[in-house]
Amino acid sequence: RPRRWIPPGEDAMKINVDRAISRHGGTGASAAVCRDKEGNYLGSSAVVFEGLVDAPSLEAQACNEPLALAQDLLLTHVIIASDCMQVVSDIKGAASSSSYAFVIEEIKARVTDFVGVKFRFEGREANFEAHALAKAASTLPVGRHVWLGNLPDIICIPPVLVDE
Repeated sequence: RPRRWIPPGEDAMKINVDRAISRHGGTGASAAVCRDKEGNYLGSSAVVFEGLVDAPSLEAQACNEPLALAQDLLLTHVIIASDCMQVVSDIKGAASSSSYAFVIEEIKARVTDFVGVKFRFEGREANFEAHALAKAASTLPVGRHVWLGNLPDIICIPPVLVDE
């Protein structure tokens, strides 16, 4: 399937998220890319973690980061899309006994800062931009990195195609 961004389908901004592990395997990164309902780029962010290379835990962190990005962008209504069905299910469900349960609980506490937050699963072909950013960010220094207004030049991807 071709790579296509899926619009939020309602009056909200959409933030796609993903995670990546560095080539040397010592660091992990989570990334978030925000676009409005027409597909216009608003901002993105990434967090690089030393030693965190567990894929599900990184994906949970990737679902946590867009809440900080949404606050940076002063958003009140967001849809967060991940290609990890298990983490999205854990966020929507009752208490989790997973290794990343503390991150899920933090997410649930943080969503109360917004008027509306929805988490949804979307396949990898709709998440290419966040994946590219996470992969590129895994080479950056440990910590949080934010790009507002302009797509970061550390990633090289084709223009976004909107799936209508």
